Amino acid sequence: MDGKPTSGSGTVTLASAAYGLCVIGSGLWRYLGSEGGSTGLIFGFVMGAIALLASIAFFSARNVFGHILAWSSVIVVCGWFIYEAMIKKGFSEAEPRQLIVIGISCIFVGILIRAGIGRAMPA
Repeated sequence: MDGKPTSGSGTVTLASAAYGLCVIGSGLWRYLGSEGGSTGLIFGFVMGAIALLASIAFFSARNVFGHILAWSSVIVVCGWFIYEAMIKKGFSEAEPRQLIVIGISCIFVGILIRAGIGRAMPA
């Protein structure tokens, strides 16, 4: 090693970017699909931007900062959608975009856990 930081895992970098774009897309879907969807648009852009910043952090080999940003985004997004879709409305009245984002969030959590475990394992 020459002491230079190496870029982070390509999988977690791409997954964070894809997750951020999905969350932003969900906010746009809410805005275009219903009246009063401006709060959903703002929520989607803010949480998606945090996930995109996590992707940049992972790419720049700032893995701890990337994990903090990624976990913050996924916990807020998935937690809110689970609350709204499963508790507040009930599963039968949940919007498809909420269920899709919950599924994508679960996949992203698996990728984050795998990346964290892989980093903690000795070489």
